[in-house]
Amino acid sequence: MLKKVLFSTLVAIIVMFFALTGFGHASTLGSRVLRYGSRGADVSELQRLLNNFGFNAGDIDGIYGIKTQDAVIRFQQSKNLIVDGIAGPQTIRVLLGN
Repeated sequence: MLKKVLFSTLVAIIVMFFALTGFGHASTLGSRVLRYGSRGADVSELQRLLNNFGFNAGDIDGIYGIKTQDAVIRFQQSKNLIVDGIAGPQTIRVLLGN
């Protein structure tokens, strides 16, 4: 019985660790180039920023789909950047105000 409780506790701790740290899924915005089909927390952050600046990237779902791509294009156009719909270093730098 004690072994079962200890095992269950250990499993719960491991699950909580991965859930709280986002291990394996944490990407900070700017750590990689984002394009159509990209997924992750950094895409969610990109979508949040684009929405906050009025570029309507759609739902914040962490999926770089057509709405996110269109929002990136509109942002790039508004800032006289190279318009390719890809959130690369220059686009991210301008978006973050750096």
